[in-house]
Amino acid sequence: MLADLVHPNLPRIHDHFSEQGRAYVVMDFLAGETLEDHLDKFVRRFPVEAALDIGIQLATVLDYLHSHQPPIIFRDLKPANIMFTPDNHVYLIDFGIARHFKPGKAKDTIPLGSRGYAAPEQYGKAQSTPQTDIYGLGATLHQLLTGDDPSLKLFRFEPVKLRNSPITAQLNPLLKQMVEMEMGKRPATMTDVREQLQQFLAQQTAQHLSASQRSAIAKVGRRNFLIWFGGAVVTCSSSIAITAYLLTRQNAPVSKAIHPLAVNTASPSSTLPATSLARARILSGPLSIYLGHSGSVIAVAWSPFGDLIASAGTLDDTVQIWDANTENLILVPVLEIDPAEKKVPSTKREPALFGINGQGLSTLAWDSYGARLASALDNESVQMWNLKTGENTLFRFSQRGNAGAVAWSPDGSKLAAISGNSP
Repeated sequence: MLADLVHPNLPRIHDHFSEQGRAYVVMDFLAGETLEDHLDKFVRRFPVEAALDIGIQLATVLDYLHSHQPPIIFRDLKPANIMFTPDNHVYLIDFGIARHFKPGKAKDTIPLGSRGYAAPEQYGKAQSTPQTDIYGLGATLHQLLTGDDPSLKLFRFEPVKLRNSPITAQLNPLLKQMVEMEMGKRPATMTDVREQLQQFLAQQTAQHLSASQRSAIAKVGRRNFLIWFGGAVVTCSSSIAITAYLLTRQNAPVSKAIHPLAVNTASPSSTLPATSLARARILSGPLSIYLGHSGSVIAVAWSPFGDLIASAGTLDDTVQIWDANTENLILVPVLEIDPAEKKVPSTKREPALFGINGQGLSTLAWDSYGARLASALDNESVQMWNLKTGENTLFRFSQRGNAGAVAWSPDGSKLAAISGNSP
């Protein structure tokens, strides 16, 4: 099952074979530890922003599994089955009891799951469905936010208490709904859960923005251009509103349009219409409008999975990374200095506003996993930001010349750039 699945929050399977009656799987090595081990060793509970970020990652990968036909139900979501890397990325591991949903079946063949995280239907009462994973995610999120082990208080979840947080009144009803005893009372889809968590994270993030960052929303610029992602286009207008629309060929039926924010969106090369932009037809109102820049917007780029957009402004002198669903800046880790004078990731987060120090910028490029963003600058250099660690790296050319283009290798291991060398 896992060999056919490709997602940033799943380990990749490279090969499998049998030898002397034993089955072997060759897969990615994941540096880090399980969330369970991390909770035991370092923190009793996570900061709100970090917990929401983990919840969004998990909801995204579970939504990907549920989007298959038939849906794949993970059935054993818990901290012990989630790898947590040093750059705050999570992976689902141990698909031992995952199964395909079987329409018409009254209940699972045998009760399976983990005490405290397993939904009531997993105790032999009904067949597990996508709502089963929603329950598991709700129980896991509750533990990350409170430190309470759900296996010690079966089916009992106390309200989460967050100090000085604008989302407490909205978050608790969602968590309560996710762990409802009856499947029909839980959220309809994992997409609904992910979108609400993204909204909560955006609200939580907003209180950290400085007054100058908020005032940038009202500024005016001058440029106007288009960029494609799958079936979507982003336009930067003279009012600094970066707007995403859903487009298709003039003769293409509406039912075949691909929403660019879906996790399993096809790559741009397979979905671009073989026609001019003038003939493209807008299928919706704006999908996203972002007003965070001052001055002209000189570049925009979709992340590979269509959930984030990076944009660069002139007067504010920043590259900003924002959520295409919520239209708010995302949070990235803050590097701290450890006793050995080394920069290390932390659980602290800050809005993704990256300065380019007055340098002209010609293009932005994401790696294939949406974890790193590179930019081509006018000072004979390429700048790279790691969204998972907060690290900022500057590469300089050995010869003079502005960087005119930059591109990642498919596996994300190499970065190529072109410079226009001076005579």
